[in-house]
Amino acid sequence: MVDTPFHMRDQYGYDRGFHEFDWIASQGTIHEGGWRKLKPVEEIQFERQYESDYCAPMTCYHAERWIERHYKDRFFVFVDTWDPHEPWDPPSHYVEQYYPRWDGKPIELVYDYCKKTGVKKKELDIARACYAGEVTMVDRAIGRLIERIESLDLLRNTLIVIMSDHGFYFGEHGIFGKCIFGEKDGQNCILGAPLYEEVTRIPLMVFLPGAKPRRTNAMVQPHDLMPTILDLVGIEIPDTVQGISAAPIVRTGGGSNRSWGVSTIPLYSPGEGSRMVDNWMRMVAADLQATITAGHWSMLYACQGAPVELYNLKTDPQQKKNLAKKHPRIVSKMHRNFYDLIAESGASEKILASRERF
Repeated sequence: MVDTPFHMRDQYGYDRGFHEFDWIASQGTIHEGGWRKLKPVEEIQFERQYESDYCAPMTCYHAERWIERHYKDRFFVFVDTWDPHEPWDPPSHYVEQYYPRWDGKPIELVYDYCKKTGVKKKELDIARACYAGEVTMVDRAIGRLIERIESLDLLRNTLIVIMSDHGFYFGEHGIFGKCIFGEKDGQNCILGAPLYEEVTRIPLMVFLPGAKPRRTNAMVQPHDLMPTILDLVGIEIPDTVQGISAAPIVRTGGGSNRSWGVSTIPLYSPGEGSRMVDNWMRMVAADLQATITAGHWSMLYACQGAPVELYNLKTDPQQKKNLAKKHPRIVSKMHRNFYDLIAESGASEKILASRERF
């Protein structure tokens, strides 16, 4: 059960392997050249009268109905809601919990630096309230789905995993957006994509029947999710899988999954075009930063000769004090780990040559 249009647009084929695949068409058209046209998003929003008419509640409700039909079967259900995603337009009663004087008008996103575009603090406050309101709406929809699972007496033998994909900047690091878009030589461009904690540190919650509730500081990355699920339900993990199962951490809370990890968008060189995520062509205007995290250290690195940022997350969780010049050995070690990883992963000679040093 999904409402995210990228599952279906351009025949990406993300429905492969499922016995049933329900797309809840609540997020507008796929795009003009797509294989199927739907109502424009303006019409969908106009038709909303109740909370149940919004995307995430509709998708979770469809999932409830499917599970109710199949509660006696063994099943794997994938539920994907695009929300909380911009434009943040939940029912007013959710936004008003965070901004009581809200006039009902969403804030236009800029995907750029606040000072450059003139975004004011009030606008950021309203945007954050709209975002928080939509998060609250989605939280309630997921809660209803879990309550339905519980009411069917399935919590005793059902694994539940909840995760997100990325965060957002509401003025942190001077940015309003999740990356920097703009124009160069008349072309749509990706000007930057700095991956600080606000974007890369994402929720991951796992319910395993019989496991004691706990929190852990262990590092887990998105590609660890599939082998973790296979491990927890007793299915052999294929040798080709690169992720690492976090099942021991889920079961006992002990151990660590990784000592370090990398967060990055695809590695492009300046001048190359990118169709990542939404299939809109954007030129990459500069080498984009990758973030290497090891313990309490986080380093942002783009390429040879570009500025390096190093932060101590224990003493500086908001990443405001760059310690790269003060700790060159740490920078060198983290860079070497990153370079060795992309080399082992088959990065092109062009990519490797521009990242061989820092």
